[in-house]
Amino acid sequence: MRRFWRAVTPILLSLLILALPAAGADRAERVVITLPESATSEGKWLILGDIVEIGGGPPELVAEAAAVNAGAAPGVGTSRQLTKGQIEVRIRQARLDLSLIEFRGATAVTVFGGAAGGGSDSKGDGGVKAEAEIVVAARDLARGGEILTAADLVYEAKENHSASAVYNGGRLCLACAQRATLGPGRK
Repeated sequence: MRRFWRAVTPILLSLLILALPAAGADRAERVVITLPESATSEGKWLILGDIVEIGGGPPELVAEAAAVNAGAAPGVGTSRQLTKGQIEVRIRQARLDLSLIEFRGATAVTVFGGAAGGGSDSKGDGGVKAEAEIVVAARDLARGGEILTAADLVYEAKENHSASAVYNGGRLCLACAQRATLGPGRK
């Protein structure tokens, strides 16, 4: 029995030595996608290379992964959560091999729609300065009980310095304004 192990041991060791560099080469060829906690999107579509960090692996595979469309971008002032699972589905739809991709970082990315005219204001209070369209009355309204029509309301531009400019983009839809002033069920 001892004679058998003495003959087989060098063969097994040489196979192990040959297998280790091959396993390391497979790992080095993997594309690494690092998901941040949050990202900002300016376009109409979420392109993976614009919202996550992609590196490692062959350059052509990195370019293919960066070009994957991850879905519709959130509107201005809104956000969308993109999970690792959703990104994996989009990568499979682009016909890329998931075994060649490694994920790191957060489990989901919150993508914010770019703010039109936005940016931090000079006060440093964390609010956002944005041009907002608000709904105002087009004429003087009597107090109480008056039913409004769309002709009674107009949009007016107003500079907004609050954090709500980020949340709703400074926009209030006409239907929301009507519901707020007319009550539910009235048109």
